[in-house]
Amino acid sequence: MTRPLLLLALLLAGGAGGQTLHNAQSDGLVEPVADPAVERCKTSCAFDDPNGERLTHEEFDGLITDWLAEPIDAPSLPLETLLFHGERTRELMAASTLPADWRAFLETELAWNTAAIEMRLIDDDGRVRAVLADAGFALGKGRHTEMTATGDLGHVEVSGRVKRVGLDHLWSRW
Repeated sequence: MTRPLLLLALLLAGGAGGQTLHNAQSDGLVEPVADPAVERCKTSCAFDDPNGERLTHEEFDGLITDWLAEPIDAPSLPLETLLFHGERTRELMAASTLPADWRAFLETELAWNTAAIEMRLIDDDGRVRAVLADAGFALGKGRHTEMTATGDLGHVEVSGRVKRVGLDHLWSRW
């Protein structure tokens, strides 16, 4: 019997135009079908938002002050932290006096809200046994979806979550 390997590729995609940050080639596979009836699973993906504690007004102000001392688009701890706290950053940014160019940059980065997910289950002989190709995986939301091209494996369902954790970084758990 062969052992399957799971290969995972993540690409960040934006909300406005839905374009990916990196080029992704379509292999013409059928899109998987998500199970809308599953609101919350009872396994490891049923945890709270990985943000943990909410960003306070004081922490936000400190991060903004520190970020303004850095190049606008360079990876830095203040910028990465603001992106990690996405929704909360948006809330606090509404009342901030952030300079227009910095605000525009942060709003653009926060608009990247989906990931293109590709997985292939490959056996020891190099045969693809199952595929997942999903270009609309919402960041920060857990999701159940089916793999396609499963052949004799039958129904294969995967569940996971992808979270934006920095300027060029995604976190994923399956």
